Amino acid sequence: MREPKLRKKKVGKHVYYYTEANGGAYFGKVGDVPFETARDHFREHLARKQALVPVDALSVGKLFSSFLTWVKSHRSEATFIRRKSDCSRFGRFVFGGQRLAELPALEVTGQMLEAWRDNLKANKVEEQKEENDRDKRGLDPQSLLHAETSIRHAFNWGCKNPSPESLLPVTFLPFRSVERTKVDPKGLTEADLLTDAEVDALLEAAQFDVDQFRRWGIEKHIEKHGRTGMRPCKDSFADMIRVYHATGARTSELAVATVRQFSARSRQIVLGKHKRSKTQKVATIRHINLSDEAIKLLQRRCEGRGEDEFIFMTAWNKPWTKKTVNRRLHSVERIARALGHKVREGVTAYDFRHLWISDALMTGMDIVTASKMAGTSVKMIETVYGHFRTDHFAEAQRRLDQARKKRRQKAKKKAAKK
Repeated sequence: MREPKLRKKKVGKHVYYYTEANGGAYFGKVGDVPFETARDHFREHLARKQALVPVDALSVGKLFSSFLTWVKSHRSEATFIRRKSDCSRFGRFVFGGQRLAELPALEVTGQMLEAWRDNLKANKVEEQKEENDRDKRGLDPQSLLHAETSIRHAFNWGCKNPSPESLLPVTFLPFRSVERTKVDPKGLTEADLLTDAEVDALLEAAQFDVDQFRRWGIEKHIEKHGRTGMRPCKDSFADMIRVYHATGARTSELAVATVRQFSARSRQIVLGKHKRSKTQKVATIRHINLSDEAIKLLQRRCEGRGEDEFIFMTAWNKPWTKKTVNRRLHSVERIARALGHKVREGVTAYDFRHLWISDALMTGMDIVTASKMAGTSVKMIETVYGHFRTDHFAEAQRRLDQARKKRRQKAKKKAAKK
């Protein structure tokens, strides 16, 4: 039998101390953790007595594997990545000297979820002394809620799937007594919205080619050559930003839109596959309504193009993604500031959606219409943007002020008669 050894394993861009023995374990990143410390943890790991799991028992790891296979087929790619990350963290969490992935699923308790959640909430330590230190991330309440939702989802799924004989008993509810993480509501205020001046500055800056700044950098290039010495952009980004502003579309919706999905006659982009299509009980079509300006831009972009080509492409004829759109927008911010405009930092394409929905409500559009045009639920509109719909509150306040005024006038007349 081969003797267990402490090895090095590359995960992504980083290298970790690792062993496959005794269930497998990591002992810190090479360069951050001294070899002697990793070796001591390795010896402790080998000395630890692993609980014997019956061959036919459903372990947490097997449950997660089946669950993630289902998520990959029935949910969006973003949801799959989120669930996979959270399930991996929960599986490698050590509780009572044993990794949870090796534990029988029916032995999981609410106390384990609470301990894992507390570990995620804790801040990272400089020197890793135990296996759970690597997942101390100092997460905020919203991130903690997302993480625990993934684990609850996995166990709830196991109680229902596959049908008719589910992986877990229907009555198995290990987290029933664990209260969900409380997240304080954060209202979107008018200060959070882009101003007209910022929008104009971003639209102007988006027209310039970012590749021309590679040599000197954005600020130094503009200082040296001025506004007139800059080349216009070679790709479709400037037009795409204008359509984001005009429609309030989600970042991914315009990035994946094809020529076939644009209809000038109905004044819409029609998407069959979109963010909510996999989570709705009855999948609906997403209709992005277009303004006159947006229609003209799209007609120009689609002219002479194949029906299955993407409407908006990069300079290298590749489709945009959420990451590339927001990365480019960060450069556009810097260009705008270098041109002398005041633009806040951290602008994303989603900020144009926030602005569109808020403006729609403030101009009197009813919530139901706004939700349909934005492709989201009425509940979401009311929760995040409902306070921008103030006309009925203003009318109520006006009536109250009039009633009070009449009451005082009536009291003055009565006192004058006496």
